[in-house]
Amino acid sequence: MNRRFIALVPCLLIAGMTAAPGCLRGPAPASPSPRPTPTKSPTPTPDPGTPLDKKTGLVITAIEFNAGNDIVARVKNLSAASVDLVAGKYQICAGEFVYGKLSKAQTTIAAGAEVRMHVNAPSGCTESATEWCTEINSGIVANKGNVAIYKDMNATEFNLDEKIVDFVAWGEGGLPREDVAVKAKIWRTGQFVAVPSGQASISVKVAGNSGKENWQ
Repeated sequence: MNRRFIALVPCLLIAGMTAAPGCLRGPAPASPSPRPTPTKSPTPTPDPGTPLDKKTGLVITAIEFNAGNDIVARVKNLSAASVDLVAGKYQICAGEFVYGKLSKAQTTIAAGAEVRMHVNAPSGCTESATEWCTEINSGIVANKGNVAIYKDMNATEFNLDEKIVDFVAWGEGGLPREDVAVKAKIWRTGQFVAVPSGQASISVKVAGNSGKENWQ
């Protein structure tokens, strides 16, 4: 046998074994590249929607559902001065575009005062300093309705967002004047306050805050 071949036999590499000392080594096998660790996508932050404005004048604080569809809107003057309803050309809007004065006889709301406005004024509705009969019968009911208050009004300006001062809708979204309240940043599109069957009223959590989330 060829002596040179015999001398090389110990240096032959067998799979899985290390070459004998003094033998020439070939290039080391390349280590497999580590797989990249998958990156988790960040948890999306819920969209809070368009920031809403805070109100400081006349605001709706509650809607009461009484027998015979006698719907009452409680309205409070948050300002530090009396509000002159005549000079300020205030009007209430409810239902399918029904408009009128906030009161048949009263003309002012004192600073910090709250009044009850009968939006579907029942027959024989009698007014006092805190109990008012609006000039309208809007036809709104306990399971669906909307009320808005406007100021500086002329006959054809109910579509102007700078005129609306407050708005609330219950039972269904997309009711009349919702679009104006959305532009005024006091309500959001399609939102409404849910009213469980038999519930006597809905009310705000914080007077002056805007949006459906402020109602309960």
